[in-house]
Amino acid sequence: MLISFCVGLYLRFSILVVMGLFPVYLQAGVSDVFTKAKYRFALDYYQFNSDAIYGLGSSTIGYGGLIGLQYGTGRFRGALDLTGIYVSGVEQFQDGSVQRKLDVNGLLLGIAPGFYLDLLGSTNSKATLTFSANGVAEYTYLKLPVDATLTNIAQTDNGVFVGYSVGLGLQWKIFSKPTVIEARYRSLTGKIFERSDYSTSGLGVRFGVQY
Repeated sequence: MLISFCVGLYLRFSILVVMGLFPVYLQAGVSDVFTKAKYRFALDYYQFNSDAIYGLGSSTIGYGGLIGLQYGTGRFRGALDLTGIYVSGVEQFQDGSVQRKLDVNGLLLGIAPGFYLDLLGSTNSKATLTFSANGVAEYTYLKLPVDATLTNIAQTDNGVFVGYSVGLGLQWKIFSKPTVIEARYRSLTGKIFERSDYSTSGLGVRFGVQY
């Protein structure tokens, strides 16, 4: 069971990495990845939307940001992001046969290879409508109150979550630097607190700049 899970995780993440690097071979060439790459910095805000006990729900929010690379010069460009999100809220957890409503906070740290596609306009336009998609592998750490009386679940737990995120955004140039605001959706699941299908999915907003 563990071996098949690890093999599946490896294959899925390998596909995500190839997806993110593919535009390099089309436009830049392997030796030009870092010389032609542009650095991206962004702030994220998420409202989670999973069902009770099955994941982080609407009473939990997340905020953080990313540091990333965007490479390629055409309409289709690759991206590789490192993301971090702090989460805080109140959720229900299944503790044996009892459901408990508890405060929760934690940290989501991820790597997200993917791509950007210009739907309207181009990288040379003053304004561009863009679509983005990323595969995501994320280390998830969640903490429950230290004074909570728990029987079957731990006060803290962690796990590796995998999934994807997509975004639709408007990019424009301010002082010659591309600036973007995006509406985003993320869908990730993993094992934590004795539940193998726990979700950290939700809707969000991203505001970033590229150098």
